Amino acid sequence: MNQRRPYNLTLRYCLYQSTFFLSCAGIFGFAVTYLLEKGFQTAEIGMMIAASNFLSCVVQPFLGDFADRFPKIRLTSMIAVCLLCCFLCFATIQMCRPPLVIFGILYTVGGLAITLTPPLGNALCVYYNERNYKVDYGIGSGVGSFSYSVAMLSLGYVIAALGTDWMVWAVLSAARR
Repeated sequence: MNQRRPYNLTLRYCLYQSTFFLSCAGIFGFAVTYLLEKGFQTAEIGMMIAASNFLSCVVQPFLGDFADRFPKIRLTSMIAVCLLCCFLCFATIQMCRPPLVIFGILYTVGGLAITLTPPLGNALCVYYNERNYKVDYGIGSGVGSFSYSVAMLSLGYVIAALGTDWMVWAVLSAARR
């Protein structure tokens, strides 16, 4: 980690949790609404969401092992790579309008990328707390949950007023933070 003294760690953790839950609200919370409109069948939607979560369970231990083996690679950098991958998948979906098979793969990979970040964020929180830098995990989790509820309410109104494509723009703006 960096030799500079970290500051506002609880605030930063709250921002991370907020960003994560905002992204999840769009990616998973309204997945059925969005994907049905794009032409997917209900079973296909279930398989895509299940695949991204199952793959996350498989990849997370390897990602943790990677982080342990290469301590010079920052956890924040790993989180940033996951968020960038998520952003690129959904930006490609939104801008290129790929065929359904490619769309499904990109959606699954984008969902996978976002679900890989919580263990890294939790590890980062533990890392700082073990070094006596105060990060309030409870406040971060509470802010994340509150952000999810606000995002779900807001996205519901956005989808009703503007359509599901606007939901993706909201997810992209959250993922790029």
